[in-house]
Amino acid sequence: MHKLTLLLLSFLLFSTFLSAQSDTLPPKIFLRNMELGIDAVPYIAGEVGASVLFKKRFRGPYFRGKSHRQTSLRSHFKFTGYNSGFRQYLGITAADTLSYRRFNGQYQHLGLSLGIEQQFVRKRLGTYIGAEAFGFYKWSNGEYQVDAYPFGQNTPFITETYDGGFAERAFGVAALFGIRYFIFSQLSLGLEVHFSAALSFTEVENQRDGFILYDNNHTLDYRLQPIRVLYLSYHFGQ
Repeated sequence: MHKLTLLLLSFLLFSTFLSAQSDTLPPKIFLRNMELGIDAVPYIAGEVGASVLFKKRFRGPYFRGKSHRQTSLRSHFKFTGYNSGFRQYLGITAADTLSYRRFNGQYQHLGLSLGIEQQFVRKRLGTYIGAEAFGFYKWSNGEYQVDAYPFGQNTPFITETYDGGFAERAFGVAALFGIRYFIFSQLSLGLEVHFSAALSFTEVENQRDGFILYDNNHTLDYRLQPIRVLYLSYHFGQ
């Protein structure tokens, strides 16, 4: 997270400096037919895999004064893997003991979004607003561990370990806002923020004593993501 914050601040300072410089290039040359971007957020977070953003012109471009715009269709595809886990409070399992259950495993994340956006450009600075529908599936196989904390002690002892799995499916919609700077006429650096609402379904699997137990749940989540996509894009086509 510290790396992401530092990178964001560097980008903002860089954009502020460059936007103050005189630029004689006409804005319309920055509105290309297609765009292919690589999202850096998963890699900064330690994930491995692919996260790409593709955009295709739908209408326009429209030229008016110093500001130009066009409408584009967009899609975002992500398939990454990472190590992670979660911790669950089990309560007081004995007269003087608190218990927690931890899960650690190798996660896989498969996500796809489709949407539309209105793009604006003035000199080398571009902005856009839009909306999209999205869905993702995360799953993992790993190990559960139950830790017991006797009152007055900071060091737990392990009472049980067993195999299990975790899966989450989510479907939702999001409103988005983006800003980018064109380093060259065909290369830009940008970032996005999102506000989303999604219906999430989770399933936890426990394999204990020869039995397989399931715990299912579903929730409606509202989420504001200050930095959802930080990407380098190549723009091409007339």
